[in-house]
Amino acid sequence: MPKVETSSIKKDLYRRDFTINTLAVRLNSEGYGDLIDYFGGQRDIRDRVVRVLHNLSFVEDPTRAYRAVRFAERFRFRISKHTENLIKSALKLNLFDKLSGARLYDELLLTFNETEPVMALKHLSRYKLLGIIHTDLKFSQNLERILNDVHETLVWYDLLFLGDEPNRPLMYLMALFSELDEAEISSALTRLSTPEREKDKIMVRIGRSRQTMKNLFRDDPVSIYRVLNGLDLETLLYTMALCRDKRRQKAISKYLVDLRGIENAIKGDDLKKLSIPPGPVYAEILDRVLEEKLRGNLASKNEEIEFVKKIYKVPKKTAQKRLNAKKGTAKKKTKKSSKSKKIMAKKKVKEKSVKKTTGKKKIAAKKKKK
Repeated sequence: MPKVETSSIKKDLYRRDFTINTLAVRLNSEGYGDLIDYFGGQRDIRDRVVRVLHNLSFVEDPTRAYRAVRFAERFRFRISKHTENLIKSALKLNLFDKLSGARLYDELLLTFNETEPVMALKHLSRYKLLGIIHTDLKFSQNLERILNDVHETLVWYDLLFLGDEPNRPLMYLMALFSELDEAEISSALTRLSTPEREKDKIMVRIGRSRQTMKNLFRDDPVSIYRVLNGLDLETLLYTMALCRDKRRQKAISKYLVDLRGIENAIKGDDLKKLSIPPGPVYAEILDRVLEEKLRGNLASKNEEIEFVKKIYKVPKKTAQKRLNAKKGTAKKKTKKSSKSKKIMAKKKVKEKSVKKTTGKKKIAAKKKKK
């Protein structure tokens, strides 16, 4: 990194990466609004050229080489011949070997965020800058096809307006390593100082994608769901881009559009209400219901419940036990009610006898008075 210190405006602008970034506007009252251009920035913008300011530019900051390619691709500019020669000289001097992996990783992700990252990667390869990431990383025709397929897949997905936004830089990074083996991918990610958590995710996604292409060979919606369910959006789209088989592409497309959001309306509590004893059978029943939903045979919760009633009957023993339990409860209630009636009747008899004796005592008392 270049050392930053207090200086004049000219010295400050001289530290910029390219002439097109050296323009400034005067803000003080004298000459307010005047454009300051010490290094021919206006000329290079007009001529559509990316040019470094001095010969030591890449010595100060080697990432400028990657930035030069990114800016050239973003603005449809060309890199000046002198700047190209300086990039080649930096490679011969092995200046990029000292480049921080984290800064290289960040610059690469910024490149993937550009409108046409495929062309940017092609130009990086032309300047032999991809080899800095891994010696076996080369821009082959097959890699170009894969990168273009990722781009087309993302454009297709955007037109679906499904809401979920994929991590585009991550997908291009996965595509960039598509021709490397597992050990080489791990080495390249280590060179980029990829955060360990992200590194693991990328490795897992690439592995799952390769395995998915082997397992995805049936057109049945249930089979498609079984293979693809649980994969994140980036893995699904990356796998779709890598597939040359139209049948597999259609299967992934069907999952994303029709099957991905399907789930049962009924739950375990609904099965309890149907007098089905809890146990492993719940998972079997719910799985059968899901299969029917995936095939398009069940459209509502009521239809799911009716389907369960058809495929599952409460065993007779269980039904008899439940019936006996109900009868037993009814008998207990009857006994309790009869006991309470008898108690109430006895209370009434006692109350009547008490009333009679008190009445007799009152009559006897009146006679004595007379």
